[in-house]
Amino acid sequence: MNFVAARQLLWLTVFGTLAVGQRAQSEPSAPDAPSVPVAASTDSSAFAHRHLQPYENVWRYTATLPNGTLKVQGLWTDRAELIEKDARRLMRRVQGMTYVNGLTSSQINVFDPATMVPASSEVHRIDGTWLRREFNGLTITETRGTSPIDTVGVQTTFGVPMQVFDFWGGMYGTLLAALPLSPGYAGTVAAIDEFDPKYKPASFRVVREEDLMAGKMGRVHAWVVESEGMTFWISANAPYILKLDMSMSGGVVAHWDEL
Repeated sequence: MNFVAARQLLWLTVFGTLAVGQRAQSEPSAPDAPSVPVAASTDSSAFAHRHLQPYENVWRYTATLPNGTLKVQGLWTDRAELIEKDARRLMRRVQGMTYVNGLTSSQINVFDPATMVPASSEVHRIDGTWLRREFNGLTITETRGTSPIDTVGVQTTFGVPMQVFDFWGGMYGTLLAALPLSPGYAGTVAAIDEFDPKYKPASFRVVREEDLMAGKMGRVHAWVVESEGMTFWISANAPYILKLDMSMSGGVVAHWDEL
């Protein structure tokens, strides 16, 4: 959920009397959590379990303040479509966050829906800065822009120790939705930091499964997955992410709920 998001949805911004929030520090993962396979091969990758299908969706973004007050923060839109690029069949996911004060942010992820291996990503933040990344095996090329009128940016290249997935770069729960989820299933996803050019794995654990009311979709069965301070409710079918809760500093809890 990124969706989680608003800072990138994850630029979780609480407007009103609160400043821009930071995610609360997540608990360390259990040391015996198995690693998720990172091979790009459909035959060997855990992400080949469920080939994601195109979808369109909208979530309401709210925040619960320490005093229990619930404040509406905005709407988060999410659209995934299949595309052809460089003779490859890929999926392009476009996320947009519109805040109640009129500010906006957006995120574009292009990836292989069969393996979830990333091809590119692009994020535009609410302060006007932007970041583009191109993934080529163990080499990642990124371009950073300082404002909307900066159309060139500064390009750099860095390497990673293994095939990485774009967890922190906007994929979050959608990446987890491609795994063979079941209660007790846990692991670590090889990934890179959301904004810094460095390796940053992400741990997750499926804590239970339950039914929940998901807006216009009605009652839906979902797996509840905890990952890096976020809790996702993920269904087997599109749009996959039904709900997201994220604990922020200062006792604030951000929510993304299906409309």
